[in-house]
Amino acid sequence: MPCPINHAYRKHTGHGTPCPYIMPKPIRAPMLSPDQTDLTVFPQTTRLASHERYELSSCYQLNFSSQSTDHTIFDQCRLEQVNFSSTELDDFELNDVELQECDLANATWRKVMIYRTTIQACRAVGLNVNEAYFKDVIIRDTNLMLAQFRFSEFKSVRFENCNFKGADFQNADLRGVVFENCDLSESEISFANLKNTDIRGCEIKQIRANGESLKGLIVEPFQAAYFAGLLGLNVKWTDEENPNRQR
Repeated sequence: MPCPINHAYRKHTGHGTPCPYIMPKPIRAPMLSPDQTDLTVFPQTTRLASHERYELSSCYQLNFSSQSTDHTIFDQCRLEQVNFSSTELDDFELNDVELQECDLANATWRKVMIYRTTIQACRAVGLNVNEAYFKDVIIRDTNLMLAQFRFSEFKSVRFENCNFKGADFQNADLRGVVFENCDLSESEISFANLKNTDIRGCEIKQIRANGESLKGLIVEPFQAAYFAGLLGLNVKWTDEENPNRQR
């Protein structure tokens, strides 16, 4: 019988039948020039346009805040300290893009598609990317408190040192995603597909989940005990006092 929660724990203890563990596929990096000499620099007056493709470009300290577009594409671009806060972008695409220290707070990107992209040290509090598609994406050192990822799909994705406190992953497909040293406290993962999702080393205080979504989730022993408590089990260590034990 396959274990419902923790392959790593069973492998360590030798108890039960171990769950199959599939190593995450290598994440492909953005295909960008090693320097920026061949990139077109956006003028400071640039406004986003619908049905426009921006490619082989570099953006620095531009302010796109509160702009709205439909089917805008960034392809092979470097974006540094760009303000996307409160933008409303429908059918938005990021292909082979690096975002560094950008402001994505309270942006709504409907059905966004993100390929071979790295996001580093960005502010993304309240970002809404429900029904998004992520493939070959690494997000590091980014504040994603209260972000919305409902019904989103993640393929070959890794999060490092990110704050997901209060984030919503309901019904998301997170198979194989790695969360490294992230804060998932008070987040919602009910009805998500978490097979081979690795959250070892993450803060999970007051995380919300249902039993079905926990199948295949990779956790540490203390995390397994926490999730068991969510399922109604009363977990105790063997050296704890048992009032019903006869001496």
